[in-house]
Amino acid sequence: MIEMLWRTALYYLGLALRHPWHVAAPALLVLGIGVYAISNITRPFYSEALLVMEFQQIPSSLVSPTVTNDRLRFIDQRVLSRSNLAALAERLQLYPELATTAEPAAIAGRMRNQITLRTTFNEGSDGSTGSASVLLGFEHPIAGKTVAVVDELVRMVIEENRRLRTQRASETTEFLQREVEDLAARLSMRDTERATIVDANRDAQPSRLPAMLIELQAREEELVVVQQALRASEEELELLDAQLRVGLEEHGPAGQLRSQIAEVEIEIADKRLVYTDQHPQMRLLRQKAIDLAAGYDALPTKAPSIAAISFAPELALLSERLSQARPRREGLAERRLQLDGRIVTLKQTIARVADMEERLAAIDTEREALQPALNEMKGRLATALMGERLERNDAALHVELLEPPLLPRSPSGPRRLLLFAALAIACAGAGLGGLLAFDVADRRIRGAFDLQEALAGQTLVMVPSWRPPRPAAGTRAG
Repeated sequence: MIEMLWRTALYYLGLALRHPWHVAAPALLVLGIGVYAISNITRPFYSEALLVMEFQQIPSSLVSPTVTNDRLRFIDQRVLSRSNLAALAERLQLYPELATTAEPAAIAGRMRNQITLRTTFNEGSDGSTGSASVLLGFEHPIAGKTVAVVDELVRMVIEENRRLRTQRASETTEFLQREVEDLAARLSMRDTERATIVDANRDAQPSRLPAMLIELQAREEELVVVQQALRASEEELELLDAQLRVGLEEHGPAGQLRSQIAEVEIEIADKRLVYTDQHPQMRLLRQKAIDLAAGYDALPTKAPSIAAISFAPELALLSERLSQARPRREGLAERRLQLDGRIVTLKQTIARVADMEERLAAIDTEREALQPALNEMKGRLATALMGERLERNDAALHVELLEPPLLPRSPSGPRRLLLFAALAIACAGAGLGGLLAFDVADRRIRGAFDLQEALAGQTLVMVPSWRPPRPAAGTRAG
């Protein structure tokens, strides 16, 4: 195997020596093209800056690490937006050849391809993401443009970060302010509702409930006594009224007629023991009884005259007692009505006390829940206001420029020495390729290996081309 490789190498070396132009022509062609390309290649310059962004120290158990990535998305979404990059390219005249022919989106896309953005997160001692290192770089054929672009990008990152932090601080403050106002309004509403309930139910205060219960018991007991006294008074009035009416009837015209009729009837009964019914005296007595009965029936009213009272002292006493009993009964009836009304009022008030206690308890429970929430929200608002002031005063931790961009002294592309070395390898490869192509295209017998299959076991003797030497001068050929 090694002998075959050695023979092949010697064969191609001898072929190259016999036909040098088949090697030199492709090599020279590749050399010329490569030298031209290397001489005219544009090697860009590269400049970069290093930024450090400080984050709030929040443990990872409370805030996911993706929040940090979200905080840095403003560089891609806002700073490196299409409009910003197109405006920056136009302001710095980065691509004057494309200013009139290409669309702003194409210019922004080309510029984005030349921007380098790398982010590295630095974890704190408690596992939280404390800061991030951001590397911003830009490459351009003109060295000064790279520094100018990186400076502008750094400025835009710092300003956008400050603006976003201030905006978020303001939004947080406004949100907390609205929450505080809402909680304060709800608490004030509950205070007003409580005051309204208390003012509308001044007579039904929970503190007066024991006194009202005692008063209700006393009024109910008094009502029982008044009702008993009223019943006794009514019975007394009925009795006195009946006695007076009987007395008046006895001493009035009707009473006198009844007395006379009774006397006549007694006399008739006595005379009947002595006389017959046809006796004149009996007829006279019966006629008298009939006349008295007719007179009694002819009276306009059965009620006795009040004037008869003056003729009967016992009737005057009954009349006086009756005139005293009626006002007493009326007073007892009025007192019963008053007690009934007061008892109903007390019962309604006691029921309102229970309802008011329930409503006030619900309001107080809500107030007790709202007050701590309001105090907590006020504390958060105070912290947010302080954070907003720090952001506006640029006193809070934000973006810090660690390494500003430097003017590049040499291009960032491949070195010319490496390019020429690669060109030399390409030239050697082109020469070897030309030699191989010539060897493959040559149809002549190149060696014994081309006759192995053609001879098929026969022997071929090679006679070298011999020419006799020329005789020396002055000698004759024999």
